[in-house]
Amino acid sequence: MYEIIFRNPAKRFIKGLSKDSQIKILKQIEKLGKNPRIGKHLTGNLRGLFRLRFDNFRIVYKFNNYELIVYVLNIGDRGSVYNK
Repeated sequence: MYEIIFRNPAKRFIKGLSKDSQIKILKQIEKLGKNPRIGKHLTGNLRGLFRLRFDNFRIVYKFNNYELIVYVLNIGDRGSVYNK
């Protein structure tokens, strides 16, 4: 099982959601702790990062196989999450 570490932009986004939405998105992030390869590889200047789609949200993350850590870098809607 991978440890999950949230970066500040992801923390701020989650805090701004309703409790119901927070629970739903955290359940999706829990899945990354079991298998971080479920997301899609990003390309271009985001190479080395992954994204997981959930409703209209995108969870951008990277992981370290040696330390067994998933870093949740950013969460947002499809149109803006990649620009941050």
